[in-house]
Amino acid sequence: MMMNSREVWNAETLKISELCEKSSQMVIRENNQMRRQEQLEQLVELRRQEKSGSTEKKNLDPAIKRRRYQMSSSCEKKTISAGTQSLYQLERRKD
Repeated sequence: MMMNSREVWNAETLKISELCEKSSQMVIRENNQMRRQEQLEQLVELRRQEKSGSTEKKNLDPAIKRRRYQMSSSCEKKTISAGTQSLYQLERRKD
């Protein structure tokens, strides 16, 4: 089967766009892994400081403070959401 130049061009363009997509996904994955590794290192350092007793709230790295708040806030939201969902299910069962 012969392909005209337009079809060849479209096929090559599609291959290139697929490769670009795969490449960008790999870069995103690598960035996410690096970010997680940095967060883990910060948490390990925080735990080490807490165990040694040298940590005071005012001396904490602002990023660690923010991460702690986000984690606790996220946990609270999930708990509230789960509680609300349970109440909703109980209300439906009563009806």
